[in-house]
Amino acid sequence: MKKLNVLVLILSVVVFSACKGKPGKEKSEDITVNGVSFEMVKVEHGTFTMGTPESQVDSVSAGALGHEIPTHEVTISKDFYMGRYPVTQKLWKAVMGENSGEQWSGDYGLGDDYPAYFISWTECQTFLAQLNELTGKTFRMPTEAEWEFAARGGNKSKGYVYAGSDDIYSVAWHAGFMGAEKVGGKNPNELNLYDMSGNIYEWCSDYYSSTYYQSTPSVDPQGPERANGWNKYSRSIRGGCWNSQPSGCRVSARGQADGTKRSSIVGLRLVMEQ
Repeated sequence: MKKLNVLVLILSVVVFSACKGKPGKEKSEDITVNGVSFEMVKVEHGTFTMGTPESQVDSVSAGALGHEIPTHEVTISKDFYMGRYPVTQKLWKAVMGENSGEQWSGDYGLGDDYPAYFISWTECQTFLAQLNELTGKTFRMPTEAEWEFAARGGNKSKGYVYAGSDDIYSVAWHAGFMGAEKVGGKNPNELNLYDMSGNIYEWCSDYYSSTYYQSTPSVDPQGPERANGWNKYSRSIRGGCWNSQPSGCRVSARGQADGTKRSSIVGLRLVMEQ
């Protein structure tokens, strides 16, 4: 009887370990649209410190990092789902039609598993509306706060400089590459989200403002009411890209782009509301 109990215990441990060896699967959802499947990962609500510590902003980097201070407490009050990968060219065409991919080329990365780029913020709104109609769900862009919270690893964050590591080469396609790479080619972060540092910048819903950060705590910030950047159409972009220096791929790094225009370095990552 004692041997039998030991055997049952061993089998229980093996089964538990096998289940444990599938990180994130129990907290993700597979969506299929027009025959193309993509995965959304649950990000549980929580509170984090957003921005770059002023101790890291010296006289050399003040101009580049001045729009990332002061650090401030942000609470994300509701769970949400975020795309495990950036929106791929395959998914974009499944929603927008085959001809929608004519702007992509081998010069910047071409293929089903490459991220979609040359997609303006405005065009993304059409994509999201059609995706919502096709699926009956609510997809949107992340806010800057949601994006940074997820990039940091959410409640599982280990405080890395980049999304998933202090070693940029393990998690990000960045400076030195000539175009985007297939999604998922580097290591994920703590939430098993890929390519949140490097590969392709990702649109956020917020207008961009260099003076938006305040030291007071906030809950579910949506960004400023209007842009305060290089033009009135400026929208926030996050994550860095294939030609970014390491500093641009940090989880707290901020960028901006004209939301009415396309770029070879900017794409999209989905958020799905519960």
